[in-house]
Amino acid sequence: MKINTTANVSAAHVVHTIDTKCTRLHGHNWAVKVEINIGEGHNLKEVMPETQLLVDFTDIKNILMELDHKTIIAKSMIVDDGTLSGKILAQFAVVGSGRVKEYTLPIEDVAIIDVPAATAEWIAHYYATEIAKVAMKQLNENLEVTVDVFETDNCSASITVKGLPEILTP
Repeated sequence: MKINTTANVSAAHVVHTIDTKCTRLHGHNWAVKVEINIGEGHNLKEVMPETQLLVDFTDIKNILMELDHKTIIAKSMIVDDGTLSGKILAQFAVVGSGRVKEYTLPIEDVAIIDVPAATAEWIAHYYATEIAKVAMKQLNENLEVTVDVFETDNCSASITVKGLPEILTP
């Protein structure tokens, strides 16, 4: 049994680990696809929780929309966590050039995620881990969560999380 959903997320990010145009703050209209698979051969009456839903689509959409219309910042990039009069100061170092850029953004405009970099790969990892946590609360079965994050129609990152998300570490 598999369930699938998709969402469009508009968000900005900066890739601070390389020295290209992506080092500049920029945004995408990300397309995100999620698949949750509990495998085949199960008696649905036995594996379904009381809600009769494998996972509530609303729970998945809420996780996906946490990054919508935000600037996605990797936790490792934060210089100040909001002590500057309700604002957040993020400092980005550009690899190989020695330049440092500093941005000050209102805290409500930022999504800080606990990943090494705000790349499509790590955003997919973040989503898969958060969705797996929610799915494991509702299901006692081993499951797989696959997340595809598209920056453009031609560029995407995909990850499959099997079982508990604790096995994944950034």
